[in-house]
Amino acid sequence: MESSTQQSSSTLDDASVLAVIYRHIQAEVDELLAIREQSERELERQLKLLSDDSETDGGLTGDILLSQNCVASNVSSIVSRVQSELSRTTEALSTAARPPQSGLLPRTPISRAKSTSILSSLQIQQDQELQQRITGMILSDLLSGAGLPHFEMSSPVVVTALLEWLEAHGVTDSLLDIRYLGKLEGHGVFAKQLLQSGQVTLQVPFKLTMNTESAAQSDLAPVLQKYPQIPADEVLALHLMHERSKGKDSFFAPFIASLPTTFDLPAFWSEQELNELKGTNVLLLTQLMKQHLERDFGDIHQAVAEDFPEVFASLPTLTLEDYMWAMSVIWSRAFGVSKGQTYFRVLCPAMDMFNHDVSLLNPLDDFISFDEENQMMTQHVSKSMAAGCSLQISYGQYSNAKLLYSYGFVAQENSRRAVDFWMKIPPTDPYLKLKQTVLDSNKLTNQQTYDFCGTLSRNNVDERLLATLRVILMNEQEIRQYKKAFESSILSIRNELAVYENLQNTCRRKLANYPTTLEEDEAILAESETESNPRLSFAVRVRLEDKQVFTGVIDTLEQWKTALAANPETYPPSTTRS
Repeated sequence: MESSTQQSSSTLDDASVLAVIYRHIQAEVDELLAIREQSERELERQLKLLSDDSETDGGLTGDILLSQNCVASNVSSIVSRVQSELSRTTEALSTAARPPQSGLLPRTPISRAKSTSILSSLQIQQDQELQQRITGMILSDLLSGAGLPHFEMSSPVVVTALLEWLEAHGVTDSLLDIRYLGKLEGHGVFAKQLLQSGQVTLQVPFKLTMNTESAAQSDLAPVLQKYPQIPADEVLALHLMHERSKGKDSFFAPFIASLPTTFDLPAFWSEQELNELKGTNVLLLTQLMKQHLERDFGDIHQAVAEDFPEVFASLPTLTLEDYMWAMSVIWSRAFGVSKGQTYFRVLCPAMDMFNHDVSLLNPLDDFISFDEENQMMTQHVSKSMAAGCSLQISYGQYSNAKLLYSYGFVAQENSRRAVDFWMKIPPTDPYLKLKQTVLDSNKLTNQQTYDFCGTLSRNNVDERLLATLRVILMNEQEIRQYKKAFESSILSIRNELAVYENLQNTCRRKLANYPTTLEEDEAILAESETESNPRLSFAVRVRLEDKQVFTGVIDTLEQWKTALAANPETYPPSTTRS
């Protein structure tokens, strides 16, 4: 699952990224040039021995020149390709930041190409060897936290390594093309050919996924045997942090290297950035999330690491940042599947690169499922897709507030608006205990959830909130009619009007407490919706959409009041609900 902004926690800039890569490449070049020098000495010796035989001399000299020259020329080709790929993410870099091209790879013209087949095999062999060595070093840097900002997302090196790892374990991506789409969107998956509705596009063996089962089979086995009560998500977080600490020695190294290093989830925002979310549930829930993360980190992860120093030897200092990273990976990229009688949260290589499309109404299970018979995670398309089309899935029918809180992004074209809003019985109410008992005894009102499903939308108020308000506002005479509050009917005209007016006044107070107006947010959004300041645009869009909900609710309640005055026998909400 993509669409979260990938940023390095390191302070290195793009020039430093290039310096790291060029340093690796230069080391390889130096080694190959040493081989070249040895070849040149051998060439001199051969020329001396064969100076009397011009025909033979020409043939052998050509082959020798061909063999020793293809080493350097092939290096040039690889360096050129790496430079080309790097330039995609460093277009804004000044020319001065790039190492000079002249003198990097001295070249000797090939005298003649007598052995084309030999040359081809030499090029392929050296190409693969050098690419594997450079890829290995880059992966090592990524996994050791050397900090290559954005490189892990923009360079095809990491994607290539991931796909090669998957292919080595029986996975084919012949139907798919994975591309980097930019900082905001991350990777995207595209169809290589026409795909029919329901067609399977990707299958990944369950053994290649990270889950509580793979954790129990890892070095964490003694930890989980001693602490079986650790929640599943916390087990998966331990597993992910532990495997990441192994670097390239981890079985999952290519997969872990493909994961973002940080996210745009509000939990990672600065106080100044969070202040832009003032008045929203996203801010409230983010503050609670951070408190829970700090508590669980100390109570679970630090305690486990201290209890099993031998297991966590490769991770001598477990930090809150490590834990927040691991949990963010799980929240934003894990899939829920049932395997037998067990429910798993699964981190699945490559399958987490499908982006969210707000226009899709299908549930996630229509796109991602577990094939019990073949023990495979399976992705399939819900409709026919032409070659070259972007393949997307639906994470769920979520508002932008939910998308930002759980995934770290918003969608401009998202039309869903919902705000979780509740009211409690005033502590001074003489019937507080009675009313609370009534609310607690009914499944419609016994829980006040903040799950982004919303009790308020632009043109509706959920029956859960209406029932709650009817009970809170009923007087002594209306108490006998309390059951009507849960039957989509009014207790009395007085009570119903009191519900509407109280809710309208509350929405007006909510709007007045924002530091900006809806119109001001629209102007800010028009200026800030760029990649240069994504978090500001995310925050402004979420608070703007919340304001649209409150404004819409005020208008809708006014219509209900008018409908009730015109016909006391009607149920006002039914007049505007489709």
